[in-house]
Amino acid sequence: MTQSQRFLLHYLSWVAVLFLLFYLDTNSLSHWINETQRQWLLDALRFFLGEDRVRGLDILAHPHFRIIITRACNGLIPYYLYLAAILAYPRSWKARLTWAVLGYGVISAVNLLRLLMVTALVAKNPSNFHWAHDLLGNALLMVTGLGLFYGFLRRSRPTRSI
Repeated sequence: MTQSQRFLLHYLSWVAVLFLLFYLDTNSLSHWINETQRQWLLDALRFFLGEDRVRGLDILAHPHFRIIITRACNGLIPYYLYLAAILAYPRSWKARLTWAVLGYGVISAVNLLRLLMVTALVAKNPSNFHWAHDLLGNALLMVTGLGLFYGFLRRSRPTRSI
């Protein structure tokens, strides 16, 4: 098996473990993690947008359009994909932990900015939602995760082969 194949196998295994244990609603811990992350996000949105624009799980982005903050909006999907990559790559556990914490902070902040951007674009015109959310917003999270992984590769030393 080549190093690339081993990395891919380890990566997919970590993705499965992280999603089964911490994202899918399979246990009380994953439920708590996801709801806590979503609540943090809603509180931050309330801070930036105001109490009058964030009600319950909804952002009132336009008089005729609301954005519902679901579990998938909490930023944990791109974080777990990033985390699986750093866990699968041969680096020290100290480097992995450092970059896991850094990545969580950066991805959470970028996710908040993504939702603020989507809200601003939808406020101008509700028809902006799909391209702002599905294309622009998701591309922003993808580039952020890849950039963090690139930083992890450049700033940490290998400890073993894959």
